[in-house]
Amino acid sequence: METEKQPQKPGQALKKAKAQARMLILVAAGLSLIASGARVITAAALIMVAVFGSFILADDPTTKQFGLGLAFAIAIDATLIRCVLVPAIMVIFGMANWWLPSWLDRILPRVGIEGRAFLEKLDSEQDRRPA
Repeated sequence: METEKQPQKPGQALKKAKAQARMLILVAAGLSLIASGARVITAAALIMVAVFGSFILADDPTTKQFGLGLAFAIAIDATLIRCVLVPAIMVIFGMANWWLPSWLDRILPRVGIEGRAFLEKLDSEQDRRPA
């Protein structure tokens, strides 16, 4: 007995196509994030592994243990966590990565890189002063 396909509603196909397009954009952004950040992360990790690895040459066994442990931890952090796990989770969560709770938005200070808000406040205070 064959089952017949249910007819789709007019807007359903368009909604599905838009959702698939959004997912492809998020995946592409995640791959771009991996490619752009991997060089910097890897270079910094190599420097830190070399520095902590040099602790192995010390005479003190405690220093050797710290050096080996830190070098290993940095290598794992740079490769598995920062270059694989974080971009993958960012692709999965999508726009939820950038959600900021309103209560936290009220607590955090407003930081202006160019100082525009400070200059506007300064100008408004000068306008209020009597001449």
